[in-house]
Amino acid sequence: MYTLHLKKNKYLVLLLSLIFFTPTIIWALSDDVEKPVNIEANYVVFDNNKGIADYEGNVIITQGSLQILADSVHIQAPGHEISMVIAFGSPVKLRQEMDDGEIIKGQGKKMTYDVENKIMILTEDAKLEQGRDIIINNYIKYLPDTGKLHAGGQKNSGRVKATFHPTNKADKNKKDPANR
Repeated sequence: MYTLHLKKNKYLVLLLSLIFFTPTIIWALSDDVEKPVNIEANYVVFDNNKGIADYEGNVIITQGSLQILADSVHIQAPGHEISMVIAFGSPVKLRQEMDDGEIIKGQGKKMTYDVENKIMILTEDAKLEQGRDIIINNYIKYLPDTGKLHAGGQKNSGRVKATFHPTNKADKNKKDPANR
């Protein structure tokens, strides 16, 4: 196992923080950004001169509660600071615990995270889940700084499919005798 301690490893945790398609923003575990990034793979090639690393075969990336599973991952880190993470899989799978204890899951055949511009894109059979809420499209783009999520709108991205479940507030009000 290889452990990376990079200044910008906090942006890796944002990979899964992208699933903010409900009205309230839920943040990943606050202390995840302080944890080391651990990467396991069957094979890795580092090129320090170019600042790149290619991980191949059953790649597992963890940082705190964040877990990314992929077939291969390409990391660009000029000057030893991560600028781009590109993961491929069938599919790439993402999972992370939020501060409220809820689990966020995402997947797509390709995941690109532009760390410098803080843009995360899932493509090809992309799917994001937060609790029982789901959004599906061939193109899902997330901007962590603003909390904005864009799905569809690209050539061949198809129709966006979303399922949102109401909160239990309405059910609680019906059952509460004080609200009658």
